[in-house]
Amino acid sequence: MDVTRTAPAHLAAWQRAARELALVAVLFLAYKAGRQVVAGHADVALANGEWVWRLERLLRLPDETVVQGPLLSHELLVRLANSYYAYCTSRPPCSAWSGSGCAARPTTCGCGGPWRR
Repeated sequence: MDVTRTAPAHLAAWQRAARELALVAVLFLAYKAGRQVVAGHADVALANGEWVWRLERLLRLPDETVVQGPLLSHELLVRLANSYYAYCTSRPPCSAWSGSGCAARPTTCGCGGPWRR
């Protein structure tokens, strides 16, 4: 086996992986920064959500129940989705910056998230 031919291939693979990881990190930080900016603007968010809902009806897009229906019959998937939703929404937006997170606080399933039974 020729080591000189495999080394550049491995290096290129690591470089691609590093670029993708950096992209994911930048997008995550942009998301967290966006949450900081809009914190406390629930009325605007609700108005935007209603606008999106009306647009979906106007365009005759499928209802969420069509997409979620097959998954709702699987108890484990529902619990995982609810736990994820509770984890992501049960802490202040600044927790990613402070490192405090909500890992120490318990989360519960059935939080009334978007995946209801």
